[in-house]
Amino acid sequence: MVRNPSSSAGSKIERIVFFGTDPFAIASFEALVASGYKILALVTEPQRNRGRGPDSIAGAWRLPILEPDDLTGRDVEEKLRTFDPDIQVVVGFVRSLPKALISLAPHGALKVHPSLLPRHRGAFPVPSAILSGDKETGVTSFLLTEKPDAGPILLSKSTPIGTDETAGDLNARLARLAAELLVDTIRGLEEGALQPRSQEESRASDSPEIGTGPAAIDWKQAAETLSRQIRAYHPSPGVTAIYEGQELRLVRAAPAPSGTGVPGTILQTGFDGILVACGGKTRLRITQLQPEGQRPMSPSAFVAKYRVSTGARFE
Repeated sequence: MVRNPSSSAGSKIERIVFFGTDPFAIASFEALVASGYKILALVTEPQRNRGRGPDSIAGAWRLPILEPDDLTGRDVEEKLRTFDPDIQVVVGFVRSLPKALISLAPHGALKVHPSLLPRHRGAFPVPSAILSGDKETGVTSFLLTEKPDAGPILLSKSTPIGTDETAGDLNARLARLAAELLVDTIRGLEEGALQPRSQEESRASDSPEIGTGPAAIDWKQAAETLSRQIRAYHPSPGVTAIYEGQELRLVRAAPAPSGTGVPGTILQTGFDGILVACGGKTRLRITQLQPEGQRPMSPSAFVAKYRVSTGARFE
């Protein structure tokens, strides 16, 4: 039988099963522990599919760590039932939970997503917000349903996106904000103070898939578009360019005042950056770049090392 989480509103929440793989989840995991909640177990991706995540913390606390290949297996459901959780929390966990797991705990399953839902549903909300040119984003807590990221919203917190903020920068800030929101949400559920509200499907958008390999820059695009792409793809998967046969990763760049020039042509070099012509008579100022196999360097260091001159072109 599927339990209705709202029927448990106002009851004590102490025992939690945590689903998390991405490092984004670490701050939320730590916030629950610091707030006195008992983490019964961590469900994460198998070791071969993950990097550093909350499993390192769970191991230090000697908590059970589950790494199921298939969440629909009866053995997974039976194992989780033995923990008898009050609620299940999902942060930084890409796979969708099946109906049997969603309804396993009295308070259901709660997820925190790094966007202002229903905008940017899916696995890549942070780069999607930057690529879209959004002025603000945030974090949202909601009750899980079988449709990914579409369940009723409990709480949300917004934050402005800095004009030069990369996905890495923003993701770190949102992780801390998500941790605060998670604790506030659970306390609100305990007090019976939260009323779930349906998402507005007319406003919903999905975040586009992002490949694992770096994207090659297209200088024919406008500088604003390229700047967003560089910010959205840093630190991963990155945006690359080719200069004199050398592959470079563009780390930081910003639009500059417009002007003519063949896209990809270096118009000016200086301590403040390398000015490159882009599509639509726009210009991009590169302020940090990284040659393959080397550390990121300043424009002046790159110009001196590779003897870059005005009028040269990126391939």
